[in-house]
Amino acid sequence: MKIRQKKLLSVLICGTLAGVTGSTYAQTTASNAQQTGPSAQPATPAQTTQSPAPAPAPTNSKTLQTVTVTGSLIRSVDVELAQPVVTITAQDIQKQGFATVGQLLANLTSASTPDISKSDPYEQGPDVGGTYVDLRNLGAQRTLVLIDGKRVGTSFDGYTNIDTIPVSIVDHIDVLADGASAIYGSDAIGGVVNIVTKRNFNGAELDTYNGKYLPGGDGDQGQYSVMFGKTFSHGSLEFAAQYQNQDAISAADRPYSAYPLSSNYPLNGLVPFGTQGQYSVDNVNWNVLNYGGNSQNINDYHSVVQPNYAANGIATSAGDYVNINPYQTLQSATNMKNLFAQGHYDILSNLTADFTASYNEQGNTLMMAGFPLTSSGLFSQQYPQYTGMQLSADSYYNPTNAPGQTPTPLYFQRNVLEDPRINANKVENTRLSLGLEGNFSIGDHLFNWDAYYYDTHYQGTILETGNFSLPNLYNALGPSFMASNGTVECGTPGNVIAGCVPLNVLSPHWSQAMLDYISVNGYEHYGSSEKGPQVDLTGDILELPAGDLSFATGLSHRNLYGYDTPDVPSAEGLTTNLASNPTAGGYNVTEAWLELNAPLLKDLPLVQSLSLDVADRFSHYSNFGGTNNSQFKITWKPIDDLMVRGSYGTGFRAPTVGDLYGGVSTTYPDYNDPCDVVYGLAKYNATVAKNCASGIGGLP
Repeated sequence: MKIRQKKLLSVLICGTLAGVTGSTYAQTTASNAQQTGPSAQPATPAQTTQSPAPAPAPTNSKTLQTVTVTGSLIRSVDVELAQPVVTITAQDIQKQGFATVGQLLANLTSASTPDISKSDPYEQGPDVGGTYVDLRNLGAQRTLVLIDGKRVGTSFDGYTNIDTIPVSIVDHIDVLADGASAIYGSDAIGGVVNIVTKRNFNGAELDTYNGKYLPGGDGDQGQYSVMFGKTFSHGSLEFAAQYQNQDAISAADRPYSAYPLSSNYPLNGLVPFGTQGQYSVDNVNWNVLNYGGNSQNINDYHSVVQPNYAANGIATSAGDYVNINPYQTLQSATNMKNLFAQGHYDILSNLTADFTASYNEQGNTLMMAGFPLTSSGLFSQQYPQYTGMQLSADSYYNPTNAPGQTPTPLYFQRNVLEDPRINANKVENTRLSLGLEGNFSIGDHLFNWDAYYYDTHYQGTILETGNFSLPNLYNALGPSFMASNGTVECGTPGNVIAGCVPLNVLSPHWSQAMLDYISVNGYEHYGSSEKGPQVDLTGDILELPAGDLSFATGLSHRNLYGYDTPDVPSAEGLTTNLASNPTAGGYNVTEAWLELNAPLLKDLPLVQSLSLDVADRFSHYSNFGGTNNSQFKITWKPIDDLMVRGSYGTGFRAPTVGDLYGGVSTTYPDYNDPCDVVYGLAKYNATVAKNCASGIGGLP
């Protein structure tokens, strides 16, 4: 993708209101320490002055400027992690032409293809349309996303949409592509993504990105963001707003998606039927309407012609099979609105309050090919009369219901390509985080603490078109006749079904009245919440010959709840949409953890440093009980240019609300029998055919 970047305005006020700010303790300046987490606050208040700093304190004094590094809860001045962390700056995002955080993370070498993709028109559900990061191919539900080291919150299926975070607020992103369940909890099995925001930003900044895909010249994308910030003597405020729009791309506009198996094999993978209706008496042998033929004339049909295949399995002719890919989107259309605000205030010299508030509204629209309407595909467990419906022998549109023919009920199949299925998902997300953090010392031992409460909510609606009402289909496919007024009516003379429009199911041209009568829109309302407090304490407790023995400990409590309510007809199995019972439920988890970091050796031959990190986390879930997970990490640095890292840990993946309370739903299972001599590999692969004939693994 080629992006044209235009920076409309960049106004940065580089000075402070009262002078130069530095972080000091015992007259030792530490203003150049790198902040890699939200807890990287000075241990003492900033000294604001325009004069030179006072004389240095005694040489044995310590700086309190410590940082929290992603992958450990221990704050330290110098941290060498046993698990390498990749850091991506805001400049990296801009240089690569990405408009969203999600686009950048999707291109990481440690990221796998996400569970949910905007390029799959058959994706369904509340999380469709978002962008998710999947580290180490363990699933996006197993990758924890943090903002400034604090939990963002997930949907009831365990997904965190990273598109909800404006690019303009990002300072850098830390990616830990390793398991960290003992440090962060069960949802960090795949790894951790920590998005660190800009702090102490002064001024205003306005950015815009505009681009399109080349050489197609489509998929126009625009992203516009603005950020304001103000730093005060005791704190700061930052505000960011962003709007992003991405146009849809049709699968027909790319050679690799215009056909099921790309344009290299344009005749492979086609579907058995299109808009030309097909009928069968026995549901085995099928006849298809000739192009330009009369669907009510049985002589205008011919037996379905199967594709021909060469010896290598490549189709040489399509027969009567049809390509439906051009009727689908390759990339769905999305739009987003983001608002983000944060700030902090130094209440005392060693006590700081902070907050983060965000609002996101996102819409996603995708298109699938029209519904494949078939007798065998019609199913309702609750209402058996709607399962396997056929075209009635007494239907006016049945080609066997004609002079010289024996009226016979017919199985049918037809792709309703003229009425594509649209899935429009709109979701709103709000998040609020309130926190306090501070520090204290006991003798020469330094301690930092923080406490915060967060509350995340998702609420959305899905609108689905292109499905059909089973009761109306039942009426429309049933008996019908030509009335004296020249219109075809449902039922029989003297017993007309009011409002019903008979369906000429085998015709390639349905009237709008026919479509309107059987069509039904589906609605789905869903939401979720995740909230709770967390308290952390970290510091050094003992001075060892190789350095300080440091620790981190804490407690947290989280409540998770979610619901997903489909419309009543769909839930009761009265439409061609997949029937699904409502989802509703929740649970809570209370956790306690302890992490110790011990420097073992230092400044020895082939051992510049050697340290051991041990962590343990106990989690108690309200729905099933407790679990304990540990991790051991070692870091050995024999020389300046070489570091050896190793870790071992156990993890536990807690089920999501959707896993526990998801409503039972119907689906269309599919399989491919390799020994099928018509559709399977045995048709054109001699080795497979031989194995199938002789038996595999001793089985006939």
